[in-house]
Amino acid sequence: MFSYSSNIICGVDLGSHRIKIAAGVLDKRGDFSLLDYAGAKSSGMSAGLVTDISSTSRTLKQTVGSLEDKIKHKIKRVYVNINAKDLILRCAGAVMPLCDRGNKIVTNADINLINSQACSLNLKLDEEIIHKFSHRYILDEHNYMENPKGLYGHKLAVDLYLIAGKLSHIENIVRLINQAGFEVEDIVFSGVAASLAVLDKNLKNSGCVLIDIGADLTQVLVFKDNILRFSEIINYGGNNIASAISEVLRLPFTLAEEIKDAHGAATSKDIGENEEVMVRKDDLYQPIKRRSISGIIEPEVTQLLVRLKEKIDVVPCLKGIDYPVIMSGGTSLMEGLLELTESILGVPVKLGIPKAKIPSERSQPGYGKDLFSFSNRSVIYSTVIGLVIYGFNARKEKKLAIFQSPDKNILTYVTGRVKDIYSEYF
Repeated sequence: MFSYSSNIICGVDLGSHRIKIAAGVLDKRGDFSLLDYAGAKSSGMSAGLVTDISSTSRTLKQTVGSLEDKIKHKIKRVYVNINAKDLILRCAGAVMPLCDRGNKIVTNADINLINSQACSLNLKLDEEIIHKFSHRYILDEHNYMENPKGLYGHKLAVDLYLIAGKLSHIENIVRLINQAGFEVEDIVFSGVAASLAVLDKNLKNSGCVLIDIGADLTQVLVFKDNILRFSEIINYGGNNIASAISEVLRLPFTLAEEIKDAHGAATSKDIGENEEVMVRKDDLYQPIKRRSISGIIEPEVTQLLVRLKEKIDVVPCLKGIDYPVIMSGGTSLMEGLLELTESILGVPVKLGIPKAKIPSERSQPGYGKDLFSFSNRSVIYSTVIGLVIYGFNARKEKKLAIFQSPDKNILTYVTGRVKDIYSEYF
């Protein structure tokens, strides 16, 4: 019988076709000593929304149980993804005076207040914030900066980027997790989680685009200066391609999906004219030319890529820079897709294979703790691996919180608060 441990970080990716779970076990030093994963087919999610809570929670419980057997630990709390076509992705801003006359020093309290005002002014009652990213602070309408703390000013403004969800959607996810017997540690946007697994700081700093193609939805995220600058969710994914194959060839959807995954190609350029696939139809096997299958897929994929290009081309921070596109998700493995994407977008494109290491504070630069060997197929697990990395980072930040400072001296905290209050009024 395994016991519950606080040294487990577990991620749950609620996909439309599969539930994927990954869990990392921390050693006494706070480094990963083990990471493993499991997955199972599920039919209780559609386009990121819960459609059958009983079925999905049952599948989740069974899948977590199989993972617990592998890692020899019980799992109690999980990080879970959220993704839906109605997710709210918007810029938000607010302005407030710091004092009636003259200038004052900007404090943490001022920064927290302006952020809170920006969120309140740009959210509806039925919406809940999942992430907020500060793009810039503006002091006295002309001084732009990342952190205004400690500077004199009369008026403070902020530009935020918000990711929020409908309360009903969030509550359904939490209820699903609870019904399976687990607690929610945090809810993370799927695109943000995937970016942690496949993008490094250098890419995010210089500017890059992440495209994650899921079963029902495609996410595009733009990073610059290590900040998420833009994101979009397109109601189109691998299922649309399978549906097109099913309709044209008059095949069951499940068979069309198998053909897409096993024999699909985004272009017919490298497919031989006589290359055929044997397909079972009405209890008989019949040949279908691969070029015919590609002829169905190519216009579907091209349509998606053109829509993505329209979204990316208008993002201001990418103007005038050479940025790469990183692709993730199961559909990104389709033959010829990277080349077609490169020709349509006109920029270098590569597969986003999750990073094989999570850095350790005690490791030398460039080294870390090996998780497991990643192959191209691991792009399917980008989101759930990213959820574990998100949890690892959250655990590390918690250690650096104000009561867990290196000197562990509560006097330091009290002194800092007194200084903030003094600056507020004098």
